[in-house]
Amino acid sequence: MRIYELRKGRGTTQIEVAAALGISRQVFANYEKEINYPDPIMLIKIADYFDVSIDYLVGRSDDFDIIRSDSCSLSDIEKELLISYRKLKNEDKNRVIGYVLALTEKG
Repeated sequence: MRIYELRKGRGTTQIEVAAALGISRQVFANYEKEINYPDPIMLIKIADYFDVSIDYLVGRSDDFDIIRSDSCSLSDIEKELLISYRKLKNEDKNRVIGYVLALTEKG
């Protein structure tokens, strides 16, 4: 499972993620260490929290993109931006969104 690398990449603590998921820090730590494994419902919550697919989360795919529509294909730069965005803390995500909205309103 890739929970540890996702959490570290985002710069969050076990306590922050556990609180967001509604579990104890120890339970989350055991998921990271692969001492215990989350049930399917918790897998969905974790994937949603980190904005990745469950396949990516459990190591079945190196493509963490949850966008699966054939009508929505991303360019390489869009994918890179999305990867970088997903690594940000929530407050930084809000700053990026505000900046993008400001830029698009100018045009």
